[in-house]
Amino acid sequence: MTNVTTEVVMCRAFPRTLTGAAFEWFANMPSGTISCFKQLTSLFIARFKSSTRVKKDPLSLFGFMQRPAESLRSYIGPFKAEIDGTTHLDSYMVFGTVVRGRRDGHFKEGLTIKAPKNLAEFMVSQEEISLAEDLKARWEEEDRIRMEAGEYLCPQRTGSPKRDQHGDRQGRGRRQPRDRTPPRDDRRPAHWPQRGPERMARYHNYAILNTSVEDILLQVHDKKLLDQPLPMRNNPNRSKSKKFCKYHQDRGHSTAECVHLKDAIEGLVREGKLSQYLKKDRQAEGPPVPPIAE
Repeated sequence: MTNVTTEVVMCRAFPRTLTGAAFEWFANMPSGTISCFKQLTSLFIARFKSSTRVKKDPLSLFGFMQRPAESLRSYIGPFKAEIDGTTHLDSYMVFGTVVRGRRDGHFKEGLTIKAPKNLAEFMVSQEEISLAEDLKARWEEEDRIRMEAGEYLCPQRTGSPKRDQHGDRQGRGRRQPRDRTPPRDDRRPAHWPQRGPERMARYHNYAILNTSVEDILLQVHDKKLLDQPLPMRNNPNRSKSKKFCKYHQDRGHSTAECVHLKDAIEGLVREGKLSQYLKKDRQAEGPPVPPIAE
């Protein structure tokens, strides 16, 4: 086949490989514009060179910094998109970039203590944290709605009762003696349950955690690590409490005060399931003491 024949075949075959804007560009070319295949390729490259996807350099990842109020999901989303187009990518470079750009917190500390083995494991861990943050945001929104509805007592508005115009506290005259006699069970209404012993801690000592028990509850909520707690004791005053426990999903005490939650978390720590929430210097405290005998 001669060179002339080859040029003709290539010029006629070229349009069959085009679609969309490229085909439209070729179809609108005036007749007689192309004299050879080399000219056709030169015109094509000049027209669509700007559409070529430029491979990104890993150094571009260092520009990602998490803003103060930005969620992990909003921060990681563009970061993952940037990774997809980056060449010569190293897993440890990605981890180091995330640690550098992430706000301080248990997620950042977890990456520092135990780095994921690969990018897939890293993505799974960040998705778990994102789900926990989403759940926490939803709980906080529910708390805000309840507070606005008057179900919670706003901490900023709590304080000592106001004094009346006579200088004494509301609801009691100046000369009225204060009754300091503790309530007795025989003074309680018949339908009230008898007082039982207070819930005691199960363990002699507890692990020092790097975050709050409420944050840990949020983290492990979807992992089904914590068993459903027993219902709180029936007490008419509990329904009037302004405190709410997210572990029991009931009023009576706050999540941070929940002894059952602290015991459940300590049990998981001793089983080695929550080691990422321990302070780094835990080894210096010695072996854990066994549970108190029931």
